[in-house]
Amino acid sequence: IITGITAAGGITAALVEKQQTGKGRIVTTSLLRTAMFASGWTTTWLLAHGTDGTARGPRWGRRDRTGNPLINCYRSSDGKYFWILGYESARHWGPTAKALGLDPQAPDFATPSLRITNETKLVALMDAIFATRTLAEWGQAFEAAGVWWTPVQDAADVVKDPQVNAAGSFVTIPKGPADLAAQKQHDEIRTVATPVDFIGSPLA
Repeated sequence: IITGITAAGGITAALVEKQQTGKGRIVTTSLLRTAMFASGWTTTWLLAHGTDGTARGPRWGRRDRTGNPLINCYRSSDGKYFWILGYESARHWGPTAKALGLDPQAPDFATPSLRITNETKLVALMDAIFATRTLAEWGQAFEAAGVWWTPVQDAADVVKDPQVNAAGSFVTIPKGPADLAAQKQHDEIRTVATPVDFIGSPLA
């Protein structure tokens, strides 16, 4: 929805420009660019100050009440978060159990209904096992076992992400006279771009 609204706004702006100049313009946006802009406060703060401005990690609520422990967020030994994406519990339990070193036929967890009944116990067990290895180590184990998963990136990870950068999610602008004193050693400032590109405009 947000990306659709963004696209509509960009198209409207281009139509206004066409009325004024008689020239059309190509307008582009994407789900990724819109997501970057929507979370831009944290990322922009990091780019300006070298920290995301927060001291706490993500908050996920009651993770042992999801109805499927295989669709959940977990934490590795190096403090990195990741999601297990086992949407089909019967299909994905085998690979997940293999990566964890668990018996897929364990009496408490052998079927989807048992995993729901014993969800609190299973999530606690998975938490304990995931806390024994780094994210990189778990990534290798997941790939070997065929587990569907994805890392959770913080702001520092996002600004280095190749896809985020290739999508044009950042823009470098000249430093203005009203910039903060902490930024005065910089000639330019890198910040999150608007979610819409107007192809051919100076900062596109």
